Amino acid sequence: CSSPIQTRGNVHIHKKGLVRAAPIQCHDLIVEGDFTNDAECSGDLVEELDAAREAGWATVGVARRGDQYFERGVGDHLRVETFEHLDLDGDEPAVGS
Repeated sequence: CSSPIQTRGNVHIHKKGLVRAAPIQCHDLIVEGDFTNDAECSGDLVEELDAAREAGWATVGVARRGDQYFERGVGDHLRVETFEHLDLDGDEPAVGS
């Protein structure tokens, strides 16, 4: 797949799957196959963020007021309320101004 993927749902790239040059915006992303681009995922349970960091990914927790997991927080991960507040221009994600 080389077309951008934008969904509020989940994306699962299976073992034999190949996604190149296609950015993904989704809720939860599971990658078992080959994925070589950027992803913005809004499914931010702390355990998922911890596992992503352990796998070498840069992590950001999106905590929106009113969401069912807002009070739970994002642990010690960078936290933003919307993707608009996220700066991805550097080596690591940061909160933009």
